[in-house]
Amino acid sequence: MAGEVQTDRVLLERICKESDIAAFDMLFRRYFPLLQAYASQFVDWDNAGNVVQDVMLYLWEKRSTINVRNSVSTFLYTAVKYNCLSHINRGQIGRKVVDSLRLSVIEEVEPVDFDKNVNEIQKRLTSLLEKLPEPQRKVFKMNRFEGLSYKKIALELGISVKTVEYRMSQALQKLRDGFSDMISK
Repeated sequence: MAGEVQTDRVLLERICKESDIAAFDMLFRRYFPLLQAYASQFVDWDNAGNVVQDVMLYLWEKRSTINVRNSVSTFLYTAVKYNCLSHINRGQIGRKVVDSLRLSVIEEVEPVDFDKNVNEIQKRLTSLLEKLPEPQRKVFKMNRFEGLSYKKIALELGISVKTVEYRMSQALQKLRDGFSDMISK
């Protein structure tokens, strides 16, 4: 099959039935720039890249159960559109929540208490980051603190985008677990 152009449907079947990483990589490379350009109509360029990566990661993670009824491109463009809208909504909801919390904090908590909570969160985050394995910590810091896309991180570290996605996923899960007692309150 080397050398011949494979249809999206064939690539998807290889991904879903055989967990073929080469087929996934081919589909990813074929659609990433197109999907990022499409997503940039809804969100800024860097977030567009992250949205597309999330969609492609979802495709890989759900490959054994995913059911694409229409064309692969229709599925991908639709998923990107909904993820962009979700990203936009999260931002709007986040601003509303922050504004609401700010008002309730002003009414109920002394500013010193608020500063203390922020300091506790920062200390916990620093501690949790120190406990992450170095590869996960490095990828997390490059993405979240330096604002680099998964693709740029992969290029800089000389690893695949999939490896970056996996390490980031693991880091985020460990951080969520580390903050679970604060989140569940």
